[in-house]
Amino acid sequence: IIQEEMAKPVIGHDIFVSWLNRFREYDLSDKEQRQRLVDHFVNVIYLYDDRMDIFLNFRDGAVSIQFDAKM
Repeated sequence: IIQEEMAKPVIGHDIFVSWLNRFREYDLSDKEQRQRLVDHFVNVIYLYDDRMDIFLNFRDGAVSIQFDAKM
């Protein structure tokens, strides 16, 4: 149990808020900083004729979100 807790430490509220607040300092008029912001959260986007698949970055790997063309 201890090894698992060390492998996946719980991130406290204060640390998480501090991490998110770093993004407030980004200058969104700067193309490079906008790209860096997207890179933090988006792994890849695949566009198809009938759907779009977005893979978001997470600590344990990418998570997929799919959108149908009907949306």
